[in-house]
Amino acid sequence: MDTIWAFLSSLLTGVGAALALTAGVALLLHYVARAAWIANALLSFILFVLASFQFVLLFGAEAVRGYAELVIDSAAIAGGMADAESVQALVSEVPGMADYVEMGKQGLEDTSVTIQQLVDDVLSGYIWRRRLWIAAFTSAVVIAGFFIPSRRRSSHKASLSADMYGGGGYSSSSSSSSSLNF
Repeated sequence: MDTIWAFLSSLLTGVGAALALTAGVALLLHYVARAAWIANALLSFILFVLASFQFVLLFGAEAVRGYAELVIDSAAIAGGMADAESVQALVSEVPGMADYVEMGKQGLEDTSVTIQQLVDDVLSGYIWRRRLWIAAFTSAVVIAGFFIPSRRRSSHKASLSADMYGGGGYSSSSSSSSSLNF
């Protein structure tokens, strides 16, 4: 039951964090970048999908880190009851684990500490990669939002030029002698 709860909590927390990030970026693009609403909605949807996936993985890895500590503590307790040959056989069956664990004179207590450090290093690297992906996706969406042309800017220029020429747009009569080019 705890595993289901951890899965659901990481799923809901990840989607909620992605929703909050997306809302913040959408407001930034709306008020600061003056992005058109269709471009803002499209960029926000893309960010939500990518960020929610990364956030779910991030919060799932945090939950796994908590479970890994429990398993390692249990292994340390059981390590006192196991003999060195059986532990060496188990370590040799796990690919890549023999590179990190030495069973010489260090003993079983040091082996559990080494395994704990290995699991913590792997999970820390994984969590940092998720954070960097989230930052990269957010930066890409913000940069794209600033480079997408906005309707507000072009409609603002059109109304400004219409006001400068008497509110009726461009005059084609020959009576106007001044010409302003912007």
